[in-house]
Amino acid sequence: MPKELPVPDAPFSTISVVLSGQSYTVKFYWNEQNNFWCISMYTSSGIAIVEGFAIMANSCISYSWGYIAQSSNPLFGAIYCINTNDSEAPLNRYSFGKTSMIVYYTALELQSSNVS
Repeated sequence: MPKELPVPDAPFSTISVVLSGQSYTVKFYWNEQNNFWCISMYTSSGIAIVEGFAIMANSCISYSWGYIAQSSNPLFGAIYCINTNDSEAPLNRYSFGKTSMIVYYTALELQSSNVS
């Protein structure tokens, strides 16, 4: 079953998550100047996987930075931002986490559910 990541209710937040047995630090923040949410993700050693990447609704955000479901991928899965209200509206400061969610799929879940 896909894992839902906690989404912030503040313009900046940091969470710790375990994905496919590996620990990560994930930072979400609202880019006030350009009006979009960003994600930064780090390994347990503090090595940046991605920093300041714009989150777009209804997209595989990890695919965009080159992390896809391959065995050579340390994440070995994919992270999606999914609108939960069947809307195509972009995320705004207050809708993130209310009308959308961040979900992690393992490689096996991706293969068995035809998620792309």
